[in-house]
This record gives sequence, C-alpha cells and structure tokens, in this order.
Amino acid sequence: MLANRIDLYIGSPIEHESERTVLIELLRLLEMSGTAATVLANVYLKGRQLDLVLGTDRLTLMLEAKSCTAPLRGSENGSWSTLTRSGRWKTTRNAYLQALDEKNALRDSLREHLGEVTGYPNAHVVFVPGLAPRSELPSDHKVTFGGIEEIADQLAQHSGLRCTAEQWRTFADRQRLERVFDLASAWVLISMQT
Repeated sequence: MLANRIDLYIGSPIEHESERTVLIELLRLLEMSGTAATVLANVYLKGRQLDLVLGTDRLTLMLEAKSCTAPLRGSENGSWSTLTRSGRWKTTRNAYLQALDEKNALRDSLREHLGEVTGYPNAHVVFVPGLAPRSELPSDHKVTFGGIEEIADQLAQHSGLRCTAEQWRTFADRQRLERVFDLASAWVLISMQT
C-alpha cells in the first residue's frame, strides 16, 4: 500500500527491472520524507515514453531509468558508446538526447493541458545500480546523470515548472492514466484488464 500523500498513476505496466527499481527507491524516499507527491509511471506523451515523472509543490522531475553496468562515453550530440567486455567501444543510444526530448515532451503536454507554463521540468537519467566508473558523459542544467543513490539529491532540487496536486490529477485523467494504490498493480495493470 502506498503512503496517503503519494498518488501513483500508470500508463502501462512497468516491465523493465531498472524502472521498477527506480520507482521503488523513489517511493521509499518520498515516504521517508513525508512529501506529498504525484508519480506518473510508464507514460506516453507526444510520441515519447517516459519512465517516471515526479510532481511535488516545488519540483517536476522526469526520471529515465537505464540498466547499464559498462562504462559509457558520449556528448550532447551524436551517438554514445559503451565499453564491451572485449574492450571495444560499441555504439549505443544517446541518453542525453533521449532525456531532453522526454523532458520537452512533458513540458509541451503540460502546456497544452494548463495553458501557458513557466520554466522546465528537471531531467535525470538514473543508471541502475549506478553509473559505471570511467564513464564520460555530459551533464548540465538540462539533463543530469547518476546512480540510484543520487535520487535523493534530485528530490532536494527545485524546478522552474511546478504543478499543484489538482493539476497533476486532472493531467493524469486527461492522459487516461490509471491510478493504482500498490506496486503490484503497477506491474500487472493491463494484463489483468485483458
């Protein structure tokens, strides 16, 4: 059962273990702090799949969960590379651009729902269990990176874009998200309905 001050909405079942791990840690931290929050999980906005969105009275945070234990290198532009066990660099998707696009899709969707909005949500890519040593990734005010242990630091931040609990509820309703009251429901929501 979720804490009374946390509203969890699901777009579709959470299938990836990295996303489940990040959601469990996020909920644990919110419960420990007693923070009232809305969490949207596995939602599609503007053609983009967003793993997690957190809304509080001072923060809108988009979290992208990644399961990767190998070192990564990349920049804001172009493809990234991951170090294989054989010692070669293999091309992989640019998580910076992915998170930036998701953050902007969230802002655009909220603007359509609320009218004019100010500021932007924060965006953080969470590597589970952590960002591998020797990784060389960009980090700026638009997108940050870290491991599961850095989620608490993200929760202490403020974002330019913020919504009330009522605005999040109506946004979730408009997006046809399903409110769930425990984690088990987040894992099996759609399969039980079919």
